[in-house]
Amino acid sequence: MTRHGDHAKGPSGQGHRGQDVNSLAAHCRWLRLTGIRDITAVMIDALLHALAVLGLMTGVTHSSIIYAVTSATHVLGIALLLGPIALVDLRLLGLLRRLDLAALAILRHAATLGVLLLVVTGVLLFAAKPVEYAANPAMQIKLLVIAAGLGNALGFEWQARRVGLALAISGRSATLAGGASLILWLSALLLGRWIAFV
Repeated sequence: MTRHGDHAKGPSGQGHRGQDVNSLAAHCRWLRLTGIRDITAVMIDALLHALAVLGLMTGVTHSSIIYAVTSATHVLGIALLLGPIALVDLRLLGLLRRLDLAALAILRHAATLGVLLLVVTGVLLFAAKPVEYAANPAMQIKLLVIAAGLGNALGFEWQARRVGLALAISGRSATLAGGASLILWLSALLLGRWIAFV
């Protein structure tokens, strides 16, 4: 994909196909720079090797077509997540009160599908250049923001199941959850675009 999308740097290309699993050892400097040592360093190194293997097996590392299709699906996942979740968040903030419980349920299901697409395609895109992405500060922050966003969403879903959706979408906790969700997911989107320029 071009520089205009998430993970915009794309696959390594023909000239960089030699940077496969065997070349990852040369990038272990990232592990030392982060100060991660011992068993944690070994686990992270093994994870990066596994992702590199995944990238090679799926073709996303060296095929521009496969990478482009994966990127396009990733963008679709972003749309399925951010569109519905923004509407839900605005409802939690006290706006869009015409959205009834049935509409909110549909929007939440669409957002869940978006998350699933983002996770699958995000892992594949990351596998194209795992060491480079892992060392990218914007990617590191983005992953933390996504984790926080998912935690916030899971907390709301737990609350909705515990007290019912009608009660979960009202009150101070709903306002906080909606505001946090908007900030976190929009931040993740901006960080995704920033990755290409860091």
